[in-house]
Amino acid sequence: MLDKWKVTKAIRGKVLDLYDQQVNFLFGKLFPGLQSMAYITEYKNFMKKFPNADPDEAAKKVAKICNYNFGNLNLARMGRNPTLQHIFSGVALAPR
Repeated sequence: MLDKWKVTKAIRGKVLDLYDQQVNFLFGKLFPGLQSMAYITEYKNFMKKFPNADPDEAAKKVAKICNYNFGNLNLARMGRNPTLQHIFSGVALAPR
């Protein structure tokens, strides 16, 4: 998009630096903390609901759910076919 607008190299560099800072903040600082807090909350809820569950197995199940939720991969919950979604992502999001 910056090439279409024919911006100078200085402006392009500043915009790309700002983008990098945003990505680093979101995925390096904000999301890991949110995911950790979600995991703790979900683990506590799981153990309340299933008090006799093996803690190690519960931790694995909760971690899988949290990873799916934060990676937008919980397609079954959204009613999507995971195979079709994977194909669509490959075609639409990486069309090189």
